[in-house]
Amino acid sequence: MLHVAPVFVERESMSSGQVAASPQHFLELWGKAWDRHDVDAIMRLCAEDCVTVNRFGVLLQGKEMTRTAITFLHNGPFRDAHFEAPKLLIERTLAPGLVVLQASWKNPSGRPAPAAQMDDMILSATLRNNAAEGWLLEQLDLHNVDRDAP
Repeated sequence: MLHVAPVFVERESMSSGQVAASPQHFLELWGKAWDRHDVDAIMRLCAEDCVTVNRFGVLLQGKEMTRTAITFLHNGPFRDAHFEAPKLLIERTLAPGLVVLQASWKNPSGRPAPAAQMDDMILSATLRNNAAEGWLLEQLDLHNVDRDAP
C-alpha cells in the first residue's frame, strides 16, 4: 500500500504576493496592505470587475477605477495614516465559494488636523473564491457608524 504524505504549498498570486486563503485571511491582508499603503497588494485582493461604494456614496466600477481612487487616497489624504485590520463581525456563506462579510474597521476620517480622528466604519464585502487567486473582493460597501445615534 502506497502512503502519500500531504504537501502544503503556499499559493502566490501571479505578481508574487500573498493570496487570501480564507475570508478571515482576506481581512488580515486587506488591513496590512492599507497600513503599508501598498496599492498593488490591495489590488491583488480585488476581482477585475470589482464594485465599491465608498463612505461618501461614490461608486467605483472595475479594477482600474478602484486603483485610481486608492492611489489618490494613499498619495493624498491618507498618506501618513495608520490602518488596523478590519475585525470580522459576521460571515455568511451564500453559495460554495461566495461569502458576504461584515466587519468593523477604524479608518482615518480624512479631515485635516486638529479635527482628524479615526472613524468607526462598517465594511460589507462580497468575496468570491478563485482557485488560482484565493478570495477576491467582488463588492465593497463602506459605511460610517454614527457614535451619537440612539
